[in-house]
Amino acid sequence: MNERQIAESIGKLVGIVTALEQQVLALLLAAAKAGMDPEDVRRAIEAMPEPNVPSLGKDAHDQAMVGFMRRVELAALQREDHPSGKGWLERLLEAVRGSKAQ
Repeated sequence: MNERQIAESIGKLVGIVTALEQQVLALLLAAAKAGMDPEDVRRAIEAMPEPNVPSLGKDAHDQAMVGFMRRVELAALQREDHPSGKGWLERLLEAVRGSKAQ
């Protein structure tokens, strides 16, 4: 492969990954509004076999998974009928305050 073909391949891969991320985020938001518990997502991820990620992609994979779980938590905060009885903005502010304390 020459440099142009490599650049095209990387560009296509980035486009696919970006589309997958957008689709997953839409599903997360819909699931959160339907009552999804972030712990259910965490347990499902833990139940899956560990993926075979090449060493060059391991850091990127780990960072993406941290970002994914953060988005799961934020999506759950957007629920209007949260069991705590608190509104989404109040829960968001509590989460932000809690993350600053860490």
